[in-house]
Amino acid sequence: RKCPNNAVFDGVGEEGMEVTRKILGGHHFHIHAGATGSVLAEKGRWSGLASIAFHLSFLLIAIGAILTAMFGFEGTLQIPDGKTVSFSKENLRIPGGKSVPSQYADLRVTNHAFKMDSTPVKEGERVTGYRTSLYSSDLELTQNGETLVRKTITVNDPLRFASSNWLLTLITSSKINFHQSSYIRDDVFGYITVLQVTYKPGKSVIYAGFGFMMIGIC
Repeated sequence: RKCPNNAVFDGVGEEGMEVTRKILGGHHFHIHAGATGSVLAEKGRWSGLASIAFHLSFLLIAIGAILTAMFGFEGTLQIPDGKTVSFSKENLRIPGGKSVPSQYADLRVTNHAFKMDSTPVKEGERVTGYRTSLYSSDLELTQNGETLVRKTITVNDPLRFASSNWLLTLITSSKINFHQSSYIRDDVFGYITVLQVTYKPGKSVIYAGFGFMMIGIC
């Protein structure tokens, strides 16, 4: 038979208190001593809040997913070595009817230098060729002629830029990520850096939702 969530034992004294603690303590009951020698055993005091947190998690995950679907985007930006391009929908090749958020519309991205490191391929002691080991791009973001950030990125070390509105960034995790995706070797422009650009507002809301789900489960 299922145990109740609370029980009161009157007049059991200190000895009864210890017996109750030994028997019910292992079943996650909290044991309290009353003023008249009574003992109160209870558990599940926060079960109601856990249920609320669990159901709230689905709402947060849904809100985060809607924010990302409506306002987020993923595009590709190609910048020749030493050139600057505008942060526009056309340059980013954003599919569908999505557009660049207004706070980022005036951004310009400069590729100051593309660098590629190679390592020799050997057969025994003889070098038979070279293979690319690392490629990087020195990127600079500017807006209205002012430098916002500059960083040399690699495949596993992207450039992340957030809006100056810290509250918006905290709530929606509205950072634009510039990932070094690949490169193109062109006869006219030389090397062209290929960037994968992602913007996923609502990501932190989704993470918060999973956090509430774990609280509800535990």
